[in-house]
Amino acid sequence: MGWKPIHEAHAIDRVRILVQFNSPLTDKILTKAAAPATSKFQELGFEQLHRAESTIQGFMIAIPPGPIAPEIAQNGWVLKRGSAGVLTEEAGFRDGVFGYLSTEYGRWDNLATRFWDVFEVPLSIALDSTDISSIKLEYWDRFVFDGEPTSADIRDLLATVDPVIPKSAVSGAMLWHSHSGWFEDHNGSIVLVNRNIDVIDEASSAGPRRQCNIFTLVELRATQAIDSVHTCKSTLDHLHRRSLALFGASLTEEQRNNIGLNILDYLQ
Repeated sequence: MGWKPIHEAHAIDRVRILVQFNSPLTDKILTKAAAPATSKFQELGFEQLHRAESTIQGFMIAIPPGPIAPEIAQNGWVLKRGSAGVLTEEAGFRDGVFGYLSTEYGRWDNLATRFWDVFEVPLSIALDSTDISSIKLEYWDRFVFDGEPTSADIRDLLATVDPVIPKSAVSGAMLWHSHSGWFEDHNGSIVLVNRNIDVIDEASSAGPRRQCNIFTLVELRATQAIDSVHTCKSTLDHLHRRSLALFGASLTEEQRNNIGLNILDYLQ
């Protein structure tokens, strides 16, 4: 009985990293930047290579009286890997943003190493032509209640609950959603901190199962240009520590211990 993470050692469902550029890369620069990954995508462990849509939409004037239709330009690439037909990893190279998603998570060090194995050289090439406007780190964590959904008291999982949430919802009688967000300062740059909590029921062969999904987003919006891979690395490490501190503070001490999260490692 009680709340349990979806994995034995952690609750992470997926992680995403997005690196946004101040100005879109030209086709020539994007092709050059992506080539170190696209030219050896199988060697990097990916199974599929697809063209990707531009992040900058063009417009095509339709013949009257038709509407002005968006013209979708494909000038990027997406590398994908899956297991049993389910996407497990994706690396995207688009003119305005480089992005990475993984549903396989062991340790942050392993994920960061994998990210830089794929993106370090492409980012270094891209940064010869532009700089970075924002870096975003997103975590989706999931806990499942082992027992009757209506007895799933969220106070056994979360350290604090927004006082506006009805007591009946807190104790498990109702489903609910909570969204919190604010801005912080980091070395003169703005950091958006966001946490969403969704308490939902998921269908299963044994009947509905109560879940608590916790989404954390930490995004640094640069006031000074991020124009080197070294700065990008240190920024991403900061976002990771801030995200884990936020996530850890959201959980009860018992739940932190269950997943081996020592919040003191991430407080600054």
